[in-house]
Amino acid sequence: MKGSRDYTHKTRDTKDTDTKENEDEEKEKEEEKEEKEVKCYSKELDDILEVKSCLVGVLPADEFEFPHDRVLRRKILIKNLSDREVMFKIRVSCLVSYRVKPVFGLLAPEGTYKVMITHLVSEKKHDKIFIVNTFAPKGTHEKQLPQIFRALEPVGFNREINLFAV
Repeated sequence: MKGSRDYTHKTRDTKDTDTKENEDEEKEKEEEKEEKEVKCYSKELDDILEVKSCLVGVLPADEFEFPHDRVLRRKILIKNLSDREVMFKIRVSCLVSYRVKPVFGLLAPEGTYKVMITHLVSEKKHDKIFIVNTFAPKGTHEKQLPQIFRALEPVGFNREINLFAV
């Protein structure tokens, strides 16, 4: 025959064997992937356990007093206490009374960052600022921080600053 080809037909048993082999290979690949994820998670957990204290320090203090009847600004210095790059996000318990600039920051190892806290006129009360911090993924840029913070769980202990309007 002109242009005839030899087609081999697999029996049902051969097809079942091939399917089982493919399923076994897929299972092995999934198990390997899970092992890698566990190892990766284990390394991250080790990194977290190495953190015995907060990743960042705050200067000059952990507490500020503001006169409740006028606008006043105070500068704080956030210091990276680790030997790795750290990113932070500042959260305020009362957005009506306080403004913070910048909200996000990236700290080089043992580096510092200046943050301005502005107290607006308010009633006498006690509020807090939380500095949420975690190790920064390699190659992180400051413009990416809002997106990264939405996706990551912080590993550092939150640093807390008490704010008193007196």
